[in-house]
Amino acid sequence: MYPKIHIFDSDIPTYSTCAIVGFTVSILLLNYLLLERLILRKYIGAYLISSVGLLIGAKCFGFLSKLLGIYAFTGLWEWKESFLTSGIVYYGGLFGYLGMLKILCCFKGRNFNEISNITAIIIPLFHVFGRIGCFFAGCCYGTQSNSWIAIPYRVISQDEQWVNRIPIQLMESAIELFLFMLCYYWYREKRKKEQEYDSRILSYYLLLYSMWRFIIEFWRGDEVRGVFGWISFSQIISILIFIIYIKNIFSKWRKS
Repeated sequence: MYPKIHIFDSDIPTYSTCAIVGFTVSILLLNYLLLERLILRKYIGAYLISSVGLLIGAKCFGFLSKLLGIYAFTGLWEWKESFLTSGIVYYGGLFGYLGMLKILCCFKGRNFNEISNITAIIIPLFHVFGRIGCFFAGCCYGTQSNSWIAIPYRVISQDEQWVNRIPIQLMESAIELFLFMLCYYWYREKRKKEQEYDSRILSYYLLLYSMWRFIIEFWRGDEVRGVFGWISFSQIISILIFIIYIKNIFSKWRKS
């Protein structure tokens, strides 16, 4: 829609700008939360290094989604084309980040549960800015619609005309902002009860987000995410997350 901002005779990518702003805000809050518990030096390095896992995971899931989507449509495995034309997938970045963070904690003899609740706060906060970047960049757009929530939108990558589309990027950004505030509230309540090591907030976030993502995918208008009949790649991941975490949550409740 507006992929670049023209400032001082320079074109600045809006998606990169939003990502940088989101990263900066998230790191500032992360530093505050870690410093508050006197564990900043203990974990800040692992958080920063895990960004590599975020990039790798996002690209791998994007490649897999594109590969399976092309195969479902043509019956051919287009490995090279899928890799070159694939974008990034939020779920891949999420799992890549969490996976590398957990590996680094194990490698350094740290307890991942000590920071899982803080991680659950930082993830949706960063995604708030990421989805705003998607809105301006013209990706992850919604379907055409004449409903009252639709807004005039143009997909830059496809050089389309301005049409009314459901702004699911902004809707997801709003939901992630709500989940951020909810996770932060839960975290403060656990701090009062001295339950910082309780890792349930991260589980609750993944569960709630997977439910939201499964629903909103029905109003996605782009084909990059990979669609198999009526279901998308992200919806399949959402179903798996929902099943796994519902099972884990009930198991913990039964033990307690």
